[in-house]
Amino acid sequence: MKKILTSTRKIIFLVNIVIIVASAQETNKIGTAAATFLRIPVGARALSMGSAFVSITDDPSSMFWNPSNLSSIKSHALLFDHAKWLPGINFDFAGFVLAMGDAGSLGIGTTILHTDDMEVTTPQQQMGTGEWFSASSIAIGV
Repeated sequence: MKKILTSTRKIIFLVNIVIIVASAQETNKIGTAAATFLRIPVGARALSMGSAFVSITDDPSSMFWNPSNLSSIKSHALLFDHAKWLPGINFDFAGFVLAMGDAGSLGIGTTILHTDDMEVTTPQQQMGTGEWFSASSIAIGV
């Protein structure tokens, strides 16, 4: 029994050493974040208030700020938000709230971040290949 306990202690000690050595290594997290476009705020009204909009949302932008506030919306509502985010990048949000009386409300929204068309270049053809591409990220929520 003592031999088993001694072996177990050695294994636990070695596992701890491996964990300590592994955590001491420098980590590089560049490019590991996903869906960061979902952090872009929605709605001119909320932005004009410095994003202090969480508790008073009464329109479809509440799907971004505080989804629980959808229940306080008593009539159907529709919101479109378009913004030129950075040069060549556009941000769009569309949200619809369906008021269902005492049952609350149902919200459907989509967030899209997309680029303008860009010309494909390569080290050999730095002025362009004649091909074009664009990129986009889309999130849909209910």
